[in-house]
Amino acid sequence: MSREKRTVRPYTVGSALSSSLSETEVLLDDDLPCRAGSSLTVDDGTFVRREVRLVWAAEGDFDRFRTKLTNAALEIGVHPRWLRLVVVARSGSLKLAEKLVDHGLERLEDLERCTRLDRRPNGDRTPVFCAGSHGAVIDAYVALSPDWTSGTLAERRLPKRSSSWLARATFRLDARASSAVLFRPRPLTEAKREEFGLPQGTLRFIDLGGQDLAEVIEGTPDVDVLVDEETLAALNANSASKAAVWF
Repeated sequence: MSREKRTVRPYTVGSALSSSLSETEVLLDDDLPCRAGSSLTVDDGTFVRREVRLVWAAEGDFDRFRTKLTNAALEIGVHPRWLRLVVVARSGSLKLAEKLVDHGLERLEDLERCTRLDRRPNGDRTPVFCAGSHGAVIDAYVALSPDWTSGTLAERRLPKRSSSWLARATFRLDARASSAVLFRPRPLTEAKREEFGLPQGTLRFIDLGGQDLAEVIEGTPDVDVLVDEETLAALNANSASKAAVWF
């Protein structure tokens, strides 16, 4: 006897709205994407140092994404002012769940294409992303506003409860810390060279996260080693060679 789990809701959501978040992705730094409905494993112990961003749409598709959301809401008979984009991150190991984004669809012109999730306004790292050996789960929703009230209670196809979600995308970020690996080189891209003010042709760069080398370093500092992306790709392709081992 086979078993299958399905989410059954007592209302109808048009396919345009229910699939509106299918192209979103979570991006760790600039090199690790996680698509909606998939998982990503960071096994080099760098999870707690990586930037976490939610990318709502590809750069050339962002205007279309915002228009699609607005039109999809109107198609089901709900004005965009009653809908919100909500992002929640949770960590089972830390017993935490945090709402990181709550943006009304009537203000989509103010929405940035990439939304930073791992930093609070004061610069501290969001606690839910501090489980270096467990990771976190991110859920993005299109949800009804908390003060939503249905004007057509006799219409069974429309959602009735405030804060009900109408579309969802889930991203699973798994983190593992290996004691055998102190760090793993990451690609040094042109964007990173510009960020750190490095000259063209820089082969390697060590980032201590703003640590002042004139001061005593307490404990083990966070170290990021960046290697020219083409060089790193060549080394990874021949990782057993004498040159790669020496490097």
